[in-house]
Amino acid sequence: MWRIKKIYHHDPKSGMSYVMLHKNSKPTKNKNSDIIRCWFLKNYPDKKDYPEVLKDKKLGRLTYWLGGKTESKVFEDEIIKLMNEAGEKISVYKPPNHQTIMAYGWLPCILPTVTYDLTFKDDKNQSTELVQKLVEPSKETIGRYYITGIDWVNVAPLDGKKLSPFIDFFCSKLPKKKISSGQLRAFVKSRWRHADWTIVDRTNYKTSIMKWVYTSQTEPELIGWKSDLLKTIFYTYMELPLKSMLFMKFKWLQTKIPLHTSCPVCNGTIMGHKKCVAGLLAAKHTEIKSKWERINTKPESILLQGEDYLPTAGINDYKRLCTIIGRELPDDDELTQLEDANDFIKGLRGRVCIGIDQSKRTASTKYVHKVGNNWATQYDIDNTKRIIAWLEGIPMYTNRNFIIEGKLGTQVVLKHPDDKMHWWSMYSYGNVSLGRTDDTFIIGNAHNFTQEDWVKFANGPKPIAIFGRTDMKPGVFTEYSYRFHRLQLQMNQYPMCSNITVISYADACSRSWQSAQVYVCNKAEKIRYQKFPPATKLKRKWMYNPRRVVTESVNDGYSIWVTESDGTEHVRHSIMNNAYSDANIICTWESYQMVDTAVLICTDATKARDVYLVRACAKKEVILVETDGCKANANEAPPDFSRRASLINI
Repeated sequence: MWRIKKIYHHDPKSGMSYVMLHKNSKPTKNKNSDIIRCWFLKNYPDKKDYPEVLKDKKLGRLTYWLGGKTESKVFEDEIIKLMNEAGEKISVYKPPNHQTIMAYGWLPCILPTVTYDLTFKDDKNQSTELVQKLVEPSKETIGRYYITGIDWVNVAPLDGKKLSPFIDFFCSKLPKKKISSGQLRAFVKSRWRHADWTIVDRTNYKTSIMKWVYTSQTEPELIGWKSDLLKTIFYTYMELPLKSMLFMKFKWLQTKIPLHTSCPVCNGTIMGHKKCVAGLLAAKHTEIKSKWERINTKPESILLQGEDYLPTAGINDYKRLCTIIGRELPDDDELTQLEDANDFIKGLRGRVCIGIDQSKRTASTKYVHKVGNNWATQYDIDNTKRIIAWLEGIPMYTNRNFIIEGKLGTQVVLKHPDDKMHWWSMYSYGNVSLGRTDDTFIIGNAHNFTQEDWVKFANGPKPIAIFGRTDMKPGVFTEYSYRFHRLQLQMNQYPMCSNITVISYADACSRSWQSAQVYVCNKAEKIRYQKFPPATKLKRKWMYNPRRVVTESVNDGYSIWVTESDGTEHVRHSIMNNAYSDANIICTWESYQMVDTAVLICTDATKARDVYLVRACAKKEVILVETDGCKANANEAPPDFSRRASLINI
């Protein structure tokens, strides 16, 4: 476990912090402690049956540990070996090989009485390097890391001695002011370190801590933001379910705070933005508490599809959650079915079903059922029925654009910023949006919407029309069109680039295309051709939320700015300094952005679908680059998704 040794910076709005972390020298409770105890007591109920390797460790100490009164790494290591021999899957936290580290990132609580097992990645940010220079000289190497997640958390009672790093941090924010008792900072430090913190609880923390200072003879003034900062820091400890937050998505827990200059809610004023931030934080905390109540009521929801599903969770996480909330574990049969369902859901990888011929399953369970020639969860079966019922009667324009008389001003709802640019440049409907705000609307580029998107649509009014393609990707729109419109495989009627040039790899290396996007068919070839000369001359970057490719441009010679794909924003973004943001070469399926020139590097792994997708993305020309004697075929037919495993096409 890591304890906070020193706090250098904390943003109460975003929760981002610079901290020095020190590794606990004594064994502490970790994510596996209770699971290991439960497994051992279940498999070795009688002391006489204890393995010899543990009898040698003094049975008295073992009994003490089994009762949860102490922690022991020795016992845990030995029992984990026994569990592995029995076929139990259990992951063990592996911390960085440093006793002390500098860490930057989001933490739910910075009070030192909360200790963490954290996941990290190397942090090469210049700001953390600057902060490290403030660290006291030390003989030991101090690593610099960025916090990427929380593996486990322990919450101890408030204690003045353990809170010393926080007290030092908070007092450093106080003015250097003389009072009758000496210096204000020294007075507050002494007052808080010797205070009785056991009387502070959820009902009085907003007033009691400050009262220790306010009621003194000196009456030092701690007003304004300092008082607010104190309340904010203690709020997470007192009000939020720190233990249950382990079973929520790490990024989802964080609150995205916009700059006051770009905030869509307030008028750009600093005071107005304060209220806006307070509202965002309050809304997020309400969401966290609601999720906490749901998963505490139904802990299996972290393993099953729905709003509380946690993609990283496994059966052991479910056991940990049950232990935290004080719930008995279900019987072995129920655990087996839950684990099977969770493995099945993870294996779907964006699909809603798996064909019988593609699966080794032999029987239905409580959570996974046989439907036609497919295996699917009850969750996906119910959602599919809702979507089919909702789509009935809606006019659908498949593989073609159609002008609806008198409706050119109707709102067109699209999935992605790339779709907006596409519709603005290619079609007559000008009122495009990434979200529905009108009751009268059209769904455009319907093939890009996921199953979850259609479920949300089904909760609202019906559109007057749906436009989409069946030649780009499988999904609800494609599968519904094949079944209910009795579509046969047909050539696309949307604009397809016919200006195609085939050149050799050697010739391509000497060329340059300023407004191009270079494509390959898979990630292995992306690495193989990352030094492709025409690609290295481009300035293409990945952006996220949603993920898309943008073009980098220099605004003033110092700041790097990016142009969003829909042409409406100019936003500075930290991704520009990230080595992994390079998007000069992408896979054909990673983006459906329209580009002037599409360059496809053709190898023996390139398929007909790759050529077709590139032609669909190009506005002016397609360049097919032949490598290693591989011939490029420019006249490829659209892919046929009609035989794909589907709950709709049953």
